[in-house]
Amino acid sequence: MLEVHLVPHSHTDPGWLHTFDKYYFMSVERILDEVLTALEASPQRTFTWAETCFFARWFDGCSDGEQARVRSLVRTGQLSFVGGGWVMHDEALTNPHAMAMQMAEGHTWLRDNLNVTVHVGWQIDPFGHSTASAAVLAACGLSSQVIHRVHHVTKKRWREEKRLEFEWEVAPDQSLLTHVLYDAYTWPTGYDLEFQHKQGDPPSSYPAKVETAASGLSKLLLNRSAAYMTDVMMLPAGGDFRWDQAGHSFAFVDDVIRRINDEADHLVAQCARATGPTRVSCLKDEVRLVYSTPDRYFAALRRQPRFSTPPRWRDDLLPYADKPADYWTGFYTTRPALKALVPAATAAVVAAEWTGLAARQAAEEVAVAAVVAGASAAGAAAARASGAAAAA
Repeated sequence: MLEVHLVPHSHTDPGWLHTFDKYYFMSVERILDEVLTALEASPQRTFTWAETCFFARWFDGCSDGEQARVRSLVRTGQLSFVGGGWVMHDEALTNPHAMAMQMAEGHTWLRDNLNVTVHVGWQIDPFGHSTASAAVLAACGLSSQVIHRVHHVTKKRWREEKRLEFEWEVAPDQSLLTHVLYDAYTWPTGYDLEFQHKQGDPPSSYPAKVETAASGLSKLLLNRSAAYMTDVMMLPAGGDFRWDQAGHSFAFVDDVIRRINDEADHLVAQCARATGPTRVSCLKDEVRLVYSTPDRYFAALRRQPRFSTPPRWRDDLLPYADKPADYWTGFYTTRPALKALVPAATAAVVAAEWTGLAARQAAEEVAVAAVVAGASAAGAAAARASGAAAAA
């Protein structure tokens, strides 16, 4: 049986074609409003979020009642957080200290506001991946990560060798379990279930669309499973600024999942009547889909006996090329003035943090000294009073 963990998510760039504020009001606010309602409509549904900066902006604008609803979904595991940094940091140019600072910013917000501790990295869009970034994630307490942009030749070879999941060694005694997405962080080509049945389409076409999507997706997933060592797979379900019609989209995905799992039940019943090698071969075609999160997926992966000794990796995965002679390296040298400001700003922030820490420590030492001096004075006064009373 192939167990597929479907992970609904929305990749929300804080800065790309528009400003942070424009993206928020144009897309992110509606996405999170829609997702909140859609998750409450069914306890099986899940959603995964990465960019803390956008979530914090939205959450701070929620009413007390809405915030309580969010916390409830977090407690049940329907709403999960990955990465957890203020943003999804670049891995080719950003220095490790800056990576760690922005991770700390996001993780602190999540802990203080939602009591969330992040365990899975979600580096699905940086243009290449570095050991330095993996080491920072491990140092931040993460035990696994999902990545995507690996050189096309390397990814093709890893598919053939079943090496898309491995332990990334970041120190002699520390590693990060890493999952490389099969080809993208979006829905599989041809099976974008958010748009298979658009609002306004004839209701009469709905059953056929569900059947077509379920049948085709099952075959695609069986083909993809050849690239992995175990019988569990992760299927990212989303894309850039997606799930802005979450109620409508989840309803269609619900029905596709139900149809695939009904077919799996029917196959199991058929296989039960077979014997020997025929039965084993029959069950290999069984596909089951479940709404899931990266945390749940990695937990299932670690339980697989065939994954007891995963492959190991130690090097960087840079530079990145998605097809022949198409290297994503131009950003290494563009905008030099802006890049010069980054280390200068980082140094200023670090200096301020250390100055603040030193000031707090000095204040604490003064306070302790005052308490000690006060206690000593009180003790001396008590001793004098005791001596005077004895003399009398």
